[in-house]
Amino acid sequence: QLTARQRDLENQIARITEEKSLQDKSLEDARVRLAKAESQRDEALTRANDLKESVSELRQENRDIRDHFEHYQQRTAEDRQQEREQFRSVNQGLNDQIQDLQHRLAQAESRASELFDANVQLQRHADELKRANGALNSDVKGKIEDVQNLKHELEEAVAKCREYQHQNDHLAQNMAVLTTQKADVDKQVAVLSQTLETTKTELKTTQDKAALLIDENKVILQEKAVIQGQFKQLQSSL
Repeated sequence: QLTARQRDLENQIARITEEKSLQDKSLEDARVRLAKAESQRDEALTRANDLKESVSELRQENRDIRDHFEHYQQRTAEDRQQEREQFRSVNQGLNDQIQDLQHRLAQAESRASELFDANVQLQRHADELKRANGALNSDVKGKIEDVQNLKHELEEAVAKCREYQHQNDHLAQNMAVLTTQKADVDKQVAVLSQTLETTKTELKTTQDKAALLIDENKVILQEKAVIQGQFKQLQSSL
């Protein structure tokens, strides 16, 4: 009977040891995922900072182009006195377009700042940071493409300043595209907000599970110590 009891205790110790090993592996996997999520969060912060720098550069280019328009306006007034009124009318329209673009650039900068704040909040939600960062990366890429498109359009405006009417139509079409893109970005921001709320809930659940695993691990260690003590007593009695 003592030998059978000894075998049962050995089987229990082996089973408890195996369960503890599985729990330790699960906890280590959770730590690895957390480290990976923090690395991806840092990359997203870097991309957001790069976007803000790109917006600042575009604002400077926009100011340079406006100065060029003013210089061209003066030269055209000297060369073509008879077209001055038409030139002023078209130039005013272009200035309105530029001011509107500046306003949209300010909105893009504001959205970039909001995304930066969202990234700070995402630090609290490590397990779901990869999915949130994926959405953020997509949004940042879209904004970079918007900036590149705006830069290309402004360069064309400088090169073709003699074709004011055609350029005005072209800018109007681009404004419609930018309006559509703004609506898409607003939708993406709404999705990010919803993702943040989901992340908070899932992070709390994960923390509760981790605490439960730690408590269970302590209980298992205590049971193992008790079983080992019983096993030593049986060996002594044998």
